[in-house]
Amino acid sequence: MVPMENHNSKPYEVFLLIEELYLGTNKYPFLMINPLSQFGSFESTHFEIINYCLVSKKWKEYVVMHLTNALDFQNINFISPFMKLVNRHRSVKIYTSMASYVKDSKKTEFEYKKILIPIFNYDGFNKILYSRVEYPNNVNFETHIAVNKILEEDENSQPILPRNVNNLTISHYSGCNKHQIDQTIEIIGILKPKNIFINYDSFNEEGLAIWKPSIPYQLVKNLSNIISCPHLKRFRIGLPVMEPFHLLSLNNQNTKLKELHLSMDFDRVIKLLNGKTKYSKHFINPDNIQRDWDQMISILHSNRTIKKLTLGGNKTSEKDAWDETLSSTCITKGLKQLLSNQKCSIQTLELYSIDRSITDKLFFEGLALNTTISSITFCRYKEYIPFLRNIFPVNKTITNLNFYMIEEEVFFKILIELFNINNKNNINNINNIELYSISVYFQGDLSSQSLDKAVSEIKLYNLPIKQYNIYTYNCFNYKKQILLENNSIINLKIII
Repeated sequence: MVPMENHNSKPYEVFLLIEELYLGTNKYPFLMINPLSQFGSFESTHFEIINYCLVSKKWKEYVVMHLTNALDFQNINFISPFMKLVNRHRSVKIYTSMASYVKDSKKTEFEYKKILIPIFNYDGFNKILYSRVEYPNNVNFETHIAVNKILEEDENSQPILPRNVNNLTISHYSGCNKHQIDQTIEIIGILKPKNIFINYDSFNEEGLAIWKPSIPYQLVKNLSNIISCPHLKRFRIGLPVMEPFHLLSLNNQNTKLKELHLSMDFDRVIKLLNGKTKYSKHFINPDNIQRDWDQMISILHSNRTIKKLTLGGNKTSEKDAWDETLSSTCITKGLKQLLSNQKCSIQTLELYSIDRSITDKLFFEGLALNTTISSITFCRYKEYIPFLRNIFPVNKTITNLNFYMIEEEVFFKILIELFNINNKNNINNINNIELYSISVYFQGDLSSQSLDKAVSEIKLYNLPIKQYNIYTYNCFNYKKQILLENNSIINLKIII
């Protein structure tokens, strides 16, 4: 129960902020697309909440309860200012190095609920991998496999001990051999990481830029073994190299998968299925791709664990542009079936570099009928207007729209379209759209003039949206929060 009876009070507004911003299922809409970015600068809110907790025992109990339940390694950087309210044994600790943990280990081994130790140098990783040291169950590692640095069999005779690995990144393939890739897959099976990100190489061993970034064929071929690991919770991959057969081993009875990045070259899949056989060279299993796609959809349709789905990764150039005469129903029929499923578990959808290839009529129909997705993030997406016209006002479940790397003029067109949708056939003054928030990360640096115009446009259209979040590297002279006449809020969030 909320510890404030007056829901119009300032404390209650701050309570909503901590519950919805820090503890909600869609805390940081852009974090997974750009994992190196740290969005923050919520200092004033931190101080307000802490001050309320200092003067109200009920407030402190309520806030601590939520913090304890939600606290994990994914959001520690965002809610760390509140840690003074939480006892150590219920908190988490992130060390900066193995040395700092070793120095502290005797006194803090069981003081924290969870401990995270990052190890990103290759020698350190090999030492942990083949070490005989047994670490307590509350110790987790965040580490990086450089495939071309993995020791050959004759260089190491020690068996690998299981470790608690929270985040594992895989990269550095230049010069690697088949044995090292096989070893990588074996190591993943032993370490049982919760989160895996398979990156690609942009530079070779000499530090020179690679003209065409890639992931080794042997690793791509074995993605099924990685995705089907029952311990895996989050899977992301840096290039659109996936094929439908990679999901066919996913066992819905024992999987813990919560976030899936379906990074597939949808353009080429559709072209191949439309009879353009020259594209078969881009696939491992081209002859069965339609059958595999249908089976994959069936597996995802029955899944009840995946909460976040990312569709994306087209690498189409101008020379290989999308052909408007092609039919995309060969895959969008399945996507409609997946999205319109009444038992769908997906709550967050990301469209990453997706154009007209899959966002056709069937896709829009499926999304319009969806009753579980509350948040959608667009990254380098171009079909905003057809999306808005087809989804609203039919869909009342989607309440958060997040636009990443969007041009300013495109954002202003989105506001106009939302205004038109909201006022179309609006006889009884009932809103046609029911959005809670719009979050925007503009492409390029945002000037003070651009920010002025963005704020002016938001004020002009006076949409029934609770809050707008504008992410920027520059703070200028703006307040961090602007309250509009219709009680909407514009939050200026500084990217640190």
